Amino acid sequence: MPDIVQHHVSEGRFRAISPQIHFILIGIIFAIDTGSKEDYAMKTGHFWLLTLFIAATCLLPDAFAQDSPQWHLPEGAWMRLGKGRVSGLAYSPDGNRLAVASSIGIWFYDAHTYEELALLTGHPEGVTRITFSPDGGLIATGGGDETVRLWDAESHQLHATFPVDGGYISAIAFSPDGSTLAVDNWHQVILWDVRSGQQKTPLTTGNENNWIRSISFSPDGKTLAAGSRQNVVIWELATGEQIATLAFHEDNDGQVNTVWGVSYSPDGSTIASGSNEKIVLWDVATQQPRETLSIDGEGANTLAFSPDGSKLVSGRWRDLHLWDIATGEHQAALTAHLGYLRSVTFSPDGSTIASGGGAELHLWDTGSGAHKAILSGHTSSIYQLAISPDGSTLASAGGRDELSLWDTGSGAHKASLIGHDWWVYCVAFSPDGNTLASFSSDIYFWDVATRHLKAISKAWIGNSFSSSGGGYALAYSPDGSLLASLIGDSAVRLWYAGRTYKATLRHSHATTIAFSPNGRTLASGGEDKTVRLWNVATGEQQAELTGHTDGIGALVFSPDGSTLVSGGSWRDNTVRLWNAVTGEPKATFVGHTGSVNSLVFSADGRTLASAGGWRDRTVRLWDVATGELKTVLRGHTGGINSLVFSADGRTLISGSSDSTILFWNLALTPPALAADVNRDGIVTRADMDFVAARFGQTGSNEADVNRDGVVNILDVVLVAGALRRH
Repeated sequence: MPDIVQHHVSEGRFRAISPQIHFILIGIIFAIDTGSKEDYAMKTGHFWLLTLFIAATCLLPDAFAQDSPQWHLPEGAWMRLGKGRVSGLAYSPDGNRLAVASSIGIWFYDAHTYEELALLTGHPEGVTRITFSPDGGLIATGGGDETVRLWDAESHQLHATFPVDGGYISAIAFSPDGSTLAVDNWHQVILWDVRSGQQKTPLTTGNENNWIRSISFSPDGKTLAAGSRQNVVIWELATGEQIATLAFHEDNDGQVNTVWGVSYSPDGSTIASGSNEKIVLWDVATQQPRETLSIDGEGANTLAFSPDGSKLVSGRWRDLHLWDIATGEHQAALTAHLGYLRSVTFSPDGSTIASGGGAELHLWDTGSGAHKAILSGHTSSIYQLAISPDGSTLASAGGRDELSLWDTGSGAHKASLIGHDWWVYCVAFSPDGNTLASFSSDIYFWDVATRHLKAISKAWIGNSFSSSGGGYALAYSPDGSLLASLIGDSAVRLWYAGRTYKATLRHSHATTIAFSPNGRTLASGGEDKTVRLWNVATGEQQAELTGHTDGIGALVFSPDGSTLVSGGSWRDNTVRLWNAVTGEPKATFVGHTGSVNSLVFSADGRTLASAGGWRDRTVRLWDVATGELKTVLRGHTGGINSLVFSADGRTLISGSSDSTILFWNLALTPPALAADVNRDGIVTRADMDFVAARFGQTGSNEADVNRDGVVNILDVVLVAGALRRH
């Protein structure tokens, strides 16, 4: 064995490589190391072609689904809280599995034991809709990434990806024979031939403003009905012609309501359509309304027929209702949901109703209406995080009446604090850790030890609660004597810790606030593109910082108070550093491709973490002194709204609109990010070329991924492995 091969093997540097790749690499090293010196130069010069071949044939990824117990934790993360927001449900035709579309992927449950079976990922922006093919062999999913994907229902292998130009996918359905897949796309329905993948002629409403929200094939497969912003539209599939328009969804004022849900009955004789104020049962033969159903003036945004066609289940807001189709009588109200319903379906045998939306997934007995089970772990969007001063407890705010406490070590859910009657936007611990403040329409103060509500303060003074513009924020002063609040209008309000009102600082459409470490200065950022510094004692404005080209999304002071950092929103995606005393700009960090929603310093002030919104979805770590981008953390499928460091500084915690909280291990740089040798924030083939061009060089070198002093085969393997994961 050549010396170079013996050296690498004896050092144990191939232990993490599969046997197949191990064999190939030894062969390549042998080929390079043997022969004349003239041959060596030529062989190393063309080495990158071989490495690219290895990467392409052995290491590069397809979209895939793992069944590992780690449930697809992204690179660098060691824990996830939450299973994502529920947006769609579907039973397998044999009734053995329940598939749940969520903001992070598709969860599969055993329909009888409710055990989690697998998590299927692939859509980078989560899954909005899901359906099984009639024979159960395929699963179709629609994602926020403007694609529809076909998967093998058993192996979870990706069969095909269909692009959809237009964003959010509201409806997806297979034809009864499984040959055609239909998906909504603005004012039209796109049809694909499932076998060939070819797109057929789309069905259109004829009005670009008449967007489609729901679709249903007739049981004989001859027609397709769609619920739209104005009516129910029916097409003949053989010709693609629009053959009927059913319009009966006006409200009491004569305004047309959007038809959110539409479904053919199993025998094809009836179409059920649901809008905000009513449900209409249509006679398909006469195209006339046969029955109108409503409870207290409420209709349905989701509905489904039982398999035998005798019942209809409808969901609107938190309410779920069961109806007798023959008589039109209301049979039962199924109450347990606390948040907005997104999807409802019957099991194939008709015995169970599954309903889901946001953080909730409920199962019901069809016959009795009894609540059978709740499948826990799903969560709503995370708006803000706060960590207790001792680092033991994480508080998360988000969703309707969702305020949770978590153990930062184990991830265990410690408590839900119930009391708010609206979405909880903000949360903050007092510096002594005894009080937790949370904001919805009012400010609530909780005793952390007992978890009891201590007091409520009105978030507004002189006017009613407003959400006409701006943002929402809470911040305690470092000594705990003051609380600053921001409630979506033109004012930052200061409160004494005793919860009595102190002062109002006027900043038009302010979006974010931060206290300086000494508590003497409060910074506010707004949609007016400015950052303002206020004297806390007098309430006077001290300075106005300009330079951002759009609104301000986040603010933070460095631990020593010398630097103020602001993050831009909308079209300004920069991170800007300012001298906190003089207001002079110090530096600008560029890299985010979306709004900067959150900023946080490490305890030593050397590292700054920034979080990107929905267009970006990354966490970036910056060296404050040099401005160097140290690491990019990827894995959230929605915008990242909040960041906090753990007490020991080794973990960064991120909360996202994808309804999950991720714990990132900062003790070790993730290999996939170390492999970003050209420092463009992502591992691509360009990094392979970068290493190949420097192959054989020694000493300090950016292409030396593992920092062993030489750019060699191991660096190529690390980059190729990172390509596989990303």
